[in-house]
Amino acid sequence: MKDLVFIRLQLLISFILVGLCSYGQSTEGSLITLNTNKGVVYNTEYGLELRVHTNGFGLGVFYGKIKTFYKTSLTYFVLSNAKDGKEIKQDRKSVNFPTTPFAYGKINSLYNLEAGKSLKYYWSDKDANKGVMVGYMLGAGVTLGIMQPYYLKVKYTNPDDNHAYIKEVKYDEKNPSEFLTEDNIIGRAGLFKGFFQSRLIPGLHGQAAIHCDFGRSDRILTALQVGTKINLYTQPVQFMANGSSKPYLLQFYLSLQFGKRK
Repeated sequence: MKDLVFIRLQLLISFILVGLCSYGQSTEGSLITLNTNKGVVYNTEYGLELRVHTNGFGLGVFYGKIKTFYKTSLTYFVLSNAKDGKEIKQDRKSVNFPTTPFAYGKINSLYNLEAGKSLKYYWSDKDANKGVMVGYMLGAGVTLGIMQPYYLKVKYTNPDDNHAYIKEVKYDEKNPSEFLTEDNIIGRAGLFKGFFQSRLIPGLHGQAAIHCDFGRSDRILTALQVGTKINLYTQPVQFMANGSSKPYLLQFYLSLQFGKRK
């Protein structure tokens, strides 16, 4: 139920942002005269992308060739993480051991390395008062999923001398109680613990978005994108011990892009 409410909220925000972009583009007048017939002609653009999506965040870079004023062909690379929507951070205080926040029931962390091509189309020139160009983006490419096991620090008591100590463990289907006994959990192990035990899961992805360019200067790219993306994997991915595993991941996202044209 919470996931459905969150998705509906994300869609509502997306529609509001698209409406604002459309309003900015609709005002009459022409302050920036760059178009297919006059103004400065740029050949390339490049920049940085900061992305927040429904189950994580990402950082990317892109480079594009400007075919015409209204059409740009882009190559992009993105590093992002993903988590289950039911994941909830907890912090268990202890007077005997230093504790760290952890997500109960989480068994894997997923990181995605993505590379692909996209086409960006603008519907119109910039407007005089609002200075907004509105268009859309379609892209696709390859994905390399890095599935890292999630380690916890758990408390054990030696029955011989009643001495307590801490052990770092990951989820084991043959002995799940060792990982899931909540009273024994001290916190999450180090961020990179288990990284070299990660599974590599190749796949493909596709994405589509509404693109709004707010840059006051044609040379500077400052843009907002609202879109959706799907990753298709060659193996099922699973985040939670009691959760389902599936070979795809659907995301809604909001991204900010900063760059230059030359």
